[in-house]
Amino acid sequence: MNQYVLDANILFSGIISQKAVYKSLFTQGQHIFFTPDFVLTELDKYHKVFLPKDVAYLALNEELGAILLTRDKSLYDGLQTKGYSRIQLFNDFIVQQMAGIEGRGQ
Repeated sequence: MNQYVLDANILFSGIISQKAVYKSLFTQGQHIFFTPDFVLTELDKYHKVFLPKDVAYLALNEELGAILLTRDKSLYDGLQTKGYSRIQLFNDFIVQQMAGIEGRGQ
């Protein structure tokens, strides 16, 4: 079972959009997702534009040895340029997950 750190915009997108893909990913029990505690404060404040606290996400990711899922392309590109490999764009993650589901005939 893989561990992933979610940044706030992914969590908020799932809550706001109510898309089935989020519900499936978060409830199927095939992955473990983490996010820093302060995300609840961000959720409570709810602004139109969320600014993930990148350092906290990276710190949690390092502590867990997980993969950081993000939609922040500039964060992704910047970390990749610096050789950081435990980061994945959320859309790529979704494509992989959907391909796996289809490959299992579900």
